[in-house]
Amino acid sequence: MGKVIVFTKMKGGSKMAGYSIRQIEDKAAEVLKQCSMNNEIPVDPVLIANELGIRVYAGNFIDQNMSGVIRKDGSNIEILVCEDHHVNRQRFTIAHEIGHYKLHIDDQLLNKKDHVEYERNNTYNAEEAEANSFAAALLMPREALLDEYNKCKPLLEYTDILVNFLAVRFKVSEQAMQRRLSDLGLISLGW
Repeated sequence: MGKVIVFTKMKGGSKMAGYSIRQIEDKAAEVLKQCSMNNEIPVDPVLIANELGIRVYAGNFIDQNMSGVIRKDGSNIEILVCEDHHVNRQRFTIAHEIGHYKLHIDDQLLNKKDHVEYERNNTYNAEEAEANSFAAALLMPREALLDEYNKCKPLLEYTDILVNFLAVRFKVSEQAMQRRLSDLGLISLGW
């Protein structure tokens, strides 16, 4: 994929953050169903973006802290992701930006705003947490993860091996898998 334009500021208003974990899980499941990816793992976030009418491009950002951005310009909706990041991080970033689209931007698009933009960087707030939860639920769907987890019962006493195995299976980072398993109450992080 080619180089992309750099965007450094978040523009446009957004819906107030305030989704419950259950609502976020339901939104992610709805997207998976809409894209006919209910039980397929690993989930392909680029395919999902394309099914939603969003194009995905990789390139370099001037701001080294940026992982990705979603923007709407006219009728085009694009996700731009840092090509220097590990493929698992790129996948999570794309899913994260889809989360912004479904949770925070979709209403604005319905209102026909001309230009809406979110960027993924080190800024952290409630909307970022929601987009991260959405990305986790999208890439590691609850039922599929529970199925794979239950198949790994012999590994339960070896948490590191279990986390590594599941992370590889779902094509996510070990940190993302640890967090998801912890959020589902399947392991304790002990942090």
